[in-house]
Amino acid sequence: MNTPTKTNASKHGATNLSRRNFLKGSATLGGGLVIAFLVARLEDDAGLSPDTASAVFSVLGVAIVVGGLSVGAAAGRFGVRATLMTGSAVFGACTLLMLTGSSPWIWVAAVGLGTMFSGVPASIATHIVQTASDADYG
Repeated sequence: MNTPTKTNASKHGATNLSRRNFLKGSATLGGGLVIAFLVARLEDDAGLSPDTASAVFSVLGVAIVVGGLSVGAAAGRFGVRATLMTGSAVFGACTLLMLTGSSPWIWVAAVGLGTMFSGVPASIATHIVQTASDADYG
């Protein structure tokens, strides 16, 4: 009979944890690329003036500060998993809204992207700490 030993179970758990971290990190990197090229994209592709594109980026920056606090509070109230799922959906939707380049939607998207950009990674770290065991860390 081939029963898994504690060592094999630990290795399997660590592999799953590593895959989850890679996928979550890739999503965060993708979001970082959206934000890094935001001003250039708004100026060149959407035809906004440099002042307006910079103002949108500034709103996004303020939302990043607020997001770390508000998403953390939401995770405490509604649960980390629900917050991660909602935050990921909002981040994706705001990314698509930003691509429209139309004036009312880019402001909404800037607030959503900024809020989720800082809040979702913090929730990911909380989720990993809550779900991982000592064996997952070796």
